[in-house]
Amino acid sequence: MTTDTHHGFILLEKAKNETSHSSIYPLKRIFHSKVGHTGTLDPMATGILICAIGEATKFLQYTPKDAKKTYVAAIQLGVKTDTADITGEVIQKHEVPCLTLDAIKSLITQKFTGNITQTPPIYSALKYKGKPYYHYARKGETIPIKTRDVNIEKIENIKYNRTKHQVELTARVSSGTYIRSLAEDIADTLGTIGCLLSLSRTAIE
Repeated sequence: MTTDTHHGFILLEKAKNETSHSSIYPLKRIFHSKVGHTGTLDPMATGILICAIGEATKFLQYTPKDAKKTYVAAIQLGVKTDTADITGEVIQKHEVPCLTLDAIKSLITQKFTGNITQTPPIYSALKYKGKPYYHYARKGETIPIKTRDVNIEKIENIKYNRTKHQVELTARVSSGTYIRSLAEDIADTLGTIGCLLSLSRTAIE
């Protein structure tokens, strides 16, 4: 089998606690070819990755920058971490107010539908002076973080576990949207703090 035998695209379901980069290793072994991917997922997240094999990797640069992505997410209210997700170090805890599902649905749809401005998490691959944000975060260094405009097309399937103070939802968002930041912002709007508990990407359009 030569390295030029297989070319094309494949959708890969990334497992939890794997990096996007490490998750494509099996494809390299199977197809004996170079493999690339687009749309990196955090290690804690699961869901689809678009992978290119062989000569198809040349076309990754042409993937739409404005692709919509759909995520199923869970938010843990009352807890804040340094990474904005449940894998990070807990840096703050806060009481969760008495919330009803109707109130949560109303606040989320009013505040987080359409064009919004986000502050990306410090633990991200965005770069400042040529180095990723997480490089500075791990050193405890403070850097200026630029806000970004993103679009939340819709948020639906909202559920609330009152006992565990957990909000579940499905969000269809523009490329470049940080669901970790969305989780923190939603918690703030609900009168408390929060972090991303789980995340799965179910569609890229």
